[in-house]
Amino acid sequence: MSSNIDNFLSKLDSLNKTETVDIFIPSLQKNVSFKLFSVGQQKELIKTALTGVDGVIKSNIIYSDIIQKNCLEDVVISLEDKSAILIALRRATVGSNYRLDDELYNLDDLPTKLPALKKRSKKFKFGGFVLTASIPSIENDKSIAEKALLDISKVKDNKKRVDSVDILLSYEVVKYIERIEGNETDIVFGDLNLHERKKIIESLPLKVNNNIISFIASVTEYSNQFSTFKDGINVDFDAGFLTRE
Repeated sequence: MSSNIDNFLSKLDSLNKTETVDIFIPSLQKNVSFKLFSVGQQKELIKTALTGVDGVIKSNIIYSDIIQKNCLEDVVISLEDKSAILIALRRATVGSNYRLDDELYNLDDLPTKLPALKKRSKKFKFGGFVLTASIPSIENDKSIAEKALLDISKVKDNKKRVDSVDILLSYEVVKYIERIEGNETDIVFGDLNLHERKKIIESLPLKVNNNIISFIASVTEYSNQFSTFKDGINVDFDAGFLTRE
């Protein structure tokens, strides 16, 4: 590579570091600086467009990776922040026009600030045990999504649709469980491998599992406020998110 190209790329890198946007982070209740989307990141997303269930998971992983890489401050980003960050990044990088099913929407109509989620963790008691569920970080969410993608890649095509739902639901519950205590037991889920975590989940009472799913739904409902228009249409964070103008 010639010195002229090296010099130009260096200037582009410097430009990317100065072209930033301050985004309100709901879990932190403060603004944090981010780099804008790059062409390379858009291309990575476009590659996931025609790959079915795998593509949906891949795009989710890529968006989490972008949030981590583009964040310019040493903070922990929580999963409920994801929608708010992606909407703000898209607005600053591409613009506010967003077209879906031939309808043109304005991203400026979406809320940018909301009070912090009141219940970021919840305890469930059963049989002398206490299970603590809490909202995972973006980093943890990405790591578990990568494991789910690996499991789904091993499923035969004729069973993928049904088995993928089971796999994704199991991993969704896994990433929200923090620990289980009681009866001289103290199990920190972060210390276990995913196989061990899944085995525990499969042995939980159904009522406890349903309570965890209800907690997850409350987090999703909060996060969706940042990406849902007044007519109920929700922004799709898929491969076309950056191109729907």
